[in-house]
Amino acid sequence: MENEETWDKNFNWFDEEHYECFEMEAGSREAVLTAFHELTLVEFPNKKFGTTLKNIRHENNLWKATIKRFKTEKLCEKHCLMPPTYIRTGKMIV
Repeated sequence: MENEETWDKNFNWFDEEHYECFEMEAGSREAVLTAFHELTLVEFPNKKFGTTLKNIRHENNLWKATIKRFKTEKLCEKHCLMPPTYIRTGKMIV
């Protein structure tokens, strides 16, 4: 795999600056889920941005959720193609 030989060892793989995180709120849980599927995923598809819905909760008579995704398609691709540990460290995890 090409990425195994060219991966950037100095790249900070887990830096929060790679992600965009925001809150969504609505009057019902279903409205939050609908907005996520019909608005967020249409603009930022999961397979291109790694878009995820996290932490759905009920606060102050509103339903809220946290949405997290990679800032760019390129960052998502880079993270998805991160080489396995034995390539990165030279050791097998047993």
